[in-house]
Amino acid sequence: MLDLLFVIAFGWGVAGVALATVLAQLISAVACIIYVLIRLPELRFGIRDCRLDAQVVSEIIRIGVPSALSSCGVSLSAMFMQRAINGFGDVAVTGYTVGNKAEQIGMCLSYAIGMATGTFCGQNIGARKYDRVKKGLHIGCLIGFCYAAVVSVLVIIFARPFVGIFTQNSEVASVAVEVIYVTMAFGPVLGLVFIFQNFLKSAGDVAPTVWMSLMEIISRAVLAVLFAALWGRFGVWWATPVGWSASLLLGFIRYRSGTWKDKAILKSEYE
Repeated sequence: MLDLLFVIAFGWGVAGVALATVLAQLISAVACIIYVLIRLPELRFGIRDCRLDAQVVSEIIRIGVPSALSSCGVSLSAMFMQRAINGFGDVAVTGYTVGNKAEQIGMCLSYAIGMATGTFCGQNIGARKYDRVKKGLHIGCLIGFCYAAVVSVLVIIFARPFVGIFTQNSEVASVAVEVIYVTMAFGPVLGLVFIFQNFLKSAGDVAPTVWMSLMEIISRAVLAVLFAALWGRFGVWWATPVGWSASLLLGFIRYRSGTWKDKAILKSEYE
């Protein structure tokens, strides 16, 4: 909403987009703090609570650093994609940006479903109820897949009206629709990626999530260039779903291997 307000209404251009991003994050942070202060008194803390615990610090770093690297991977892969698209001109760049916005809006709840599944599984790991961990993962996959499938179909059907919200340029709109058709056809795959990433994090098995992100980076960095050479700009769009598929495959293999159980037991014993 701030993007549209600052760029279209106020005419602030690129600077408006940057300001909208930072301001949105600030609003979100303040809202979370206010919510905690009002609704979650057990999480309030004062000066006397600000003491370091070596074990807690170690656990936070062990889980936090790989998670941060995983998040950075998403941004890096987007940068590689942008580099591949730049060679096709401003229309392709703008069209990709609009199409990517549609994907982000459509799949935002999928990310939330992934986090909810991870939270549920993490709670049951802490309670040592491992049968409920698997059950929660399976149900999370079902909900995430069904939601992503329905949303993907709707976004594809209404792609042109949706794109019209962002641009009236027919060339840009055509490119954006191309992007939507390709990426949203694999929306359920992305929904499952979110599920398995958050599940592995909740089990304390964070290293595979880094490999999942690296697989997406490599796919986008290499395949975007290769596919562009073979099929032009249309080929670039396919690098994204291939990266998602490769990432999902790694997460699923890790889950099936059962290695996460060892991490979960260690995490449970620590807690």
